[in-house]
Amino acid sequence: NREVIQRYWRESINMNRDYEVCYTIGMRGVHDYGFSTKVIDDSAADDQQKEKARVRLLEKIMEDQRNMLEEELGLHSPGEALQSFIPYKEVLDLYDKGLQVPYDVTLIWVNDNFGYVRRYPNAKEKARSGGHGLYYHVSYWAAPDMSYLFFNSIPLAHMTNELYKAYKEGIRKMWVLNVGALKP
Repeated sequence: NREVIQRYWRESINMNRDYEVCYTIGMRGVHDYGFSTKVIDDSAADDQQKEKARVRLLEKIMEDQRNMLEEELGLHSPGEALQSFIPYKEVLDLYDKGLQVPYDVTLIWVNDNFGYVRRYPNAKEKARSGGHGLYYHVSYWAAPDMSYLFFNSIPLAHMTNELYKAYKEGIRKMWVLNVGALKP
């Protein structure tokens, strides 16, 4: 539903235009699942062809979003607005299969469900002008046997070690800490 989604994105840009924000580009599906589209999902293509089609679609989505930023904010180039892309779960698979993220966009790396940083930037990625950030879950909402919602669920020594490694690997531009209940 391209038109409805694009209208929503434009409204979001305009709603936040007067604030210091980082615009997240890209797209995932509902409830932390991959996006779905009948054009790709219901096609006769094999899995590899469908994956390539998802990569192309996500690249087009990012291009459209950046054009909207440029138009709505009156920029000379879309890179003037702070932007991030989060290769998390299924989107990381698309990124690893060749998804091209604009060079000036900050890549935000994410930890796994147990406090370990899932991936660090390689040498080529470290050269990106957009830099790197970290989205670290201190709490995690999942299936009942996987969820941890209290602030002290990840041992502080473990978290300190992971954050130190992230910093040493050049992940320094932006850090987001996902915290649930601050009960302790």
